[in-house]
Amino acid sequence: MPDSGARAPTPPPPTPLPPPRDPLHGIANILRTACIVIAVGALLWVMADAVLVIFLAVLIAAVLRGLGTALARRTGIGVTFAVVAVFFLLFAAIAGGAWGIGPHLAEEARQLWSQLSRQIGTFQQALRRLGLGSLIGGSAGELPQMVGLVASSALGFVAAVLVILATGLYFAVAPGTYIEGTIRLVPIWYRGRARQIIREMGTTLEGWLLGQLIDMAIVGLLVGGGLGLLGVPLAMVLGVIAGLFTFVPYFGTIASMVPALLVALTQGLRQALWVLLLFLLAHGVEGYLVSPFVQRRTVRLPPALTVLAMVLLTSVFGLSGVLIATPLVAVLMVGVTRVYVEDILGDRTVGQDPICGTGWYWFTSPDETAPDQ
Repeated sequence: MPDSGARAPTPPPPTPLPPPRDPLHGIANILRTACIVIAVGALLWVMADAVLVIFLAVLIAAVLRGLGTALARRTGIGVTFAVVAVFFLLFAAIAGGAWGIGPHLAEEARQLWSQLSRQIGTFQQALRRLGLGSLIGGSAGELPQMVGLVASSALGFVAAVLVILATGLYFAVAPGTYIEGTIRLVPIWYRGRARQIIREMGTTLEGWLLGQLIDMAIVGLLVGGGLGLLGVPLAMVLGVIAGLFTFVPYFGTIASMVPALLVALTQGLRQALWVLLLFLLAHGVEGYLVSPFVQRRTVRLPPALTVLAMVLLTSVFGLSGVLIATPLVAVLMVGVTRVYVEDILGDRTVGQDPICGTGWYWFTSPDETAPDQ
């Protein structure tokens, strides 16, 4: 039968393909990226001490800002006033604690230092009797030199702490001022995205640090209380050491366990085993119960990455690099995910949902990458 007049649907016009990218343009972007990375790395290497002070101040600011924001939400006062109030409340609490338990803690610390020095000397003598004195070399006379070095640098340490506290307070009171100053270093078309990334970095750092402080407090209380119940001498200072060293993942746990085991060994091998079990229990509670709960919204760092970061930063900043390795890597993970993986590579499947739905590019403006209309 003849066709009733129905016409086949007209196919849509083909979508025009974007013009091919100039290979030289891509090579130029890669070289520009490499130059920026090398220049930033060289600057960090030369200004290592300044970078360390600034990052420690940022850590202080994160704590003050987080606690101040929480206080402002619950009381209705301004955030700036709440941050200043938190600063002075923390200062008063630390000063009050130092006034109350400071003398007793200092006496226990002196006794612990004396006892550990004697045990280290005994251990060195035992090695020499066994003909293994070459393993310790001239380290026997280094302990008094270390004490003198610490005493001579006490004034510089106090000055550095004051600078870090003051800078951290300024950062916490007006973070927007410093964020906007940093934003001006990036292209105008990327500033909205950069502002969001920097704020996410601050939120990540704030959450990680506040959670870490909770972990430190719980470990210190568990270890100090447990050592007291076991009848181990110097339980208070050993608990404080265990809490403080919890700030450094993995290595801090081992380092804080050594002095407690050495003190417990003076009471017998059985007591040392009980102390070992106590530390395993305390850090098990911290690692499997407390830490996943208080830090569930922060970046999860692979253990190998954390250890490698500690080794790398220790070579740059010295022993202080161990302190900032984990929080610095947590912040860098946010930057790498948002800037490189999402914006440069265009992969939006990793991490959280994308902050900004528009396609952004780091080294090329949107006008250069958009096809001609």
